[in-house]
Amino acid sequence: MMTSSTTPGRTISLASFALPFPPPPFSPRRLRPPTTSSSSSSSSSTSALFESYPYPPSHSRDRAESYLSESYPRFCALLSACPAALDRMRESTSGYAVFAPSESAFDGLGDERLGLLDAAIERCVGGGGGGGGGGGTTTTTTNAMTAALLSTVVEYHMVSAPMTSEIMTAYGVVTTSVGEMPVEVAADGTMYVNGVRVVRSYQFEERSIVEYRDGRGNSLGTVEEGAGGRGGGAAAGGGGGRVCVVHEVDGLLCPDELWRVMYDQVFPSAAEARHGAM
Repeated sequence: MMTSSTTPGRTISLASFALPFPPPPFSPRRLRPPTTSSSSSSSSSTSALFESYPYPPSHSRDRAESYLSESYPRFCALLSACPAALDRMRESTSGYAVFAPSESAFDGLGDERLGLLDAAIERCVGGGGGGGGGGGTTTTTTNAMTAALLSTVVEYHMVSAPMTSEIMTAYGVVTTSVGEMPVEVAADGTMYVNGVRVVRSYQFEERSIVEYRDGRGNSLGTVEEGAGGRGGGAAAGGGGGRVCVVHEVDGLLCPDELWRVMYDQVFPSAAEARHGAM
C-alpha cells in the first residue's frame, strides 16, 4: 500500500526560487503535495500515475519530473539549488534514476541538519554570506565551497542511467558521479542502497507510435513501442527512448562524514564552539 507522509515538521524553504521542472498542479511555493492528491494516488499503479499528467506519451522525462515536483518537494528544493548537477543528469540519452528521499525522511533529519540544508540552499541561491565570515573574496570562496558540498549531497541521489531495481540487484552496486554505493537485498526482498531502504519505485518509459507500410506505401497499422522496443523503434530511428526511474528512499544516501564537513563550512563559527565543547 503506497502512502504519502503528512507528518508536520520543519521544512526547507522554497519560497525564493522556482522548481527546475514544468510546474506541478500546485504552486512551487508550496512544500507539500495536496492531501487529496496524495490520497488519490496512494494506491495507484505506475500506469495510473502516467494518466494523471497532461503530457503526450513520449515525454517520459517530463512525467518523471512532474511527479518528482509533486511528491518530493523538499528534494526538489535541493535539485533547484544545484542546476549543474541536474543538467548533467538530464543530458543522458538513455534516461536516469533518482533516489528521492520522502518527506518523512527529511522530517527525520532533525532541526540541526535541516538548518544546514536551509542555510546551504540560501547561500547557493541567494548568494548570502550566512555565517561564512567576512565579505568580498572570502564570501565568494565560501559560497563556492558550499555549492560544491551541496552538489555532492545531491549527486549521491542521481544516476545518469536508468538503474531499475532489477539492474541494481544484478550488479549489487550503484555508481554515481561521486562514488559507488552498495546495494543489498534482504531475505524479505527489501532493497537497501548505501544502507537506506528503497520504499517503492516508479518507472517512466518513452513510448512512440510506429506506423508500418507495405511496398506500395499502404498503411498496415500502428504499434506502440516502449523504450528499447523491437523493430519499430529502431526503424523509426529512435533506437529506444529514455527510461526515467524514481526510487523513493526513507533517508538521504550521502555519508555522515559529509554532514560534518558541511557543518564546518556553512556554520564555521558555530562549529568551532561545538568542537570546543566536545
